[in-house]
Amino acid sequence: MAAYYSTDSGASWVEGAGLPQDQSMEAVAPLTADGSSLIAYAYGGDLFSSVDGGQNWSLLNGGLRSA
Repeated sequence: MAAYYSTDSGASWVEGAGLPQDQSMEAVAPLTADGSSLIAYAYGGDLFSSVDGGQNWSLLNGGLRSA
């Protein structure tokens, strides 16, 4: 899975770090009005969070995985 971020209003894009390569990203949602904090849902059932606008991601919770 990959998520890209831009710091120049979309003129260029850079891949964020910390997301697994074996899952696809199903949804991304902002947690703050300015978009600096994000949450992402991965196909495997994991939730990831970013507090820097998508530059770096960390596992928030794997609790949505099927048993």
